[in-house]
Amino acid sequence: MALNKRETTLAWGVGTIVLVLAVDLWVIEPYFAQRAKLIELRSKSESEGDALFQLHREEARLKAKWADRRTEGLASDPKDAAGQVLGALKDWAGESGVVIASVKPEYVESKKELREIAVQVSASGPNESMIKFLYKLQTARFPLRVTEMQLGSRNDSEDLALQLRLSTLYLTPEKKDADTKKDAGKKVAKE
Repeated sequence: MALNKRETTLAWGVGTIVLVLAVDLWVIEPYFAQRAKLIELRSKSESEGDALFQLHREEARLKAKWADRRTEGLASDPKDAAGQVLGALKDWAGESGVVIASVKPEYVESKKELREIAVQVSASGPNESMIKFLYKLQTARFPLRVTEMQLGSRNDSEDLALQLRLSTLYLTPEKKDADTKKDAGKKVAKE
């Protein structure tokens, strides 16, 4: 069957359109879809890399800050830590006008590197003095946390009665001592 010129041109046109649609469907669209996914993955990877870089920089800053805090406020002996809290309480009470009736430190047993000392405090004083005293507790330069607090009025005067349970931390020197002992043993063995 012979096709005339018009039918041949029409057949070539339809064939070309079908070929272009097939190439678009199986080649061009998957290419651009894959390219869009790669661009998205690249931007996601770059943002995660930036976040990781920020995290490493923040880690270094926080490690330095933690080392400063450890040397600045954490005592290495429980008696030093308790003395630090008791001395601060005495100073703050004197500065604010609060009368401390009793102070009772309690050592909390733990096997962790950071250990806790709880302190039970009973105090009384006028409202203004209590505000100053509590502010000084809140802005302490060493680790100090108020775990329990009761504040009420006294029946016999206008003063307020304060019951506090505080806790502070101290750093155990066990790891440092163990490392020092190991190093000393190695030095003796070498000699």
